[in-house]
Amino acid sequence: MPIGFRFLSAVDQAVGALQADPLRPAPDAKARRKWRIKKFPYHFIYKAGNDRVIILAVAHASRKPGYWSKRKE
Repeated sequence: MPIGFRFLSAVDQAVGALQADPLRPAPDAKARRKWRIKKFPYHFIYKAGNDRVIILAVAHASRKPGYWSKRKE
């Protein structure tokens, strides 16, 4: 299977797991949480609450922490 399809499959699985238990990872000081995408060096940065999840970024794990934080929320 091409890597793009494997990545999309991993993202799909991560979204499903995140929806099932969005409060599992502890939040940071700004109420953001991080969810790892298995088998790839990426993770979701998101906020959870009020029966919804807002994904703020799909961040590369090797980049400087918070590089995505200047994006509008």
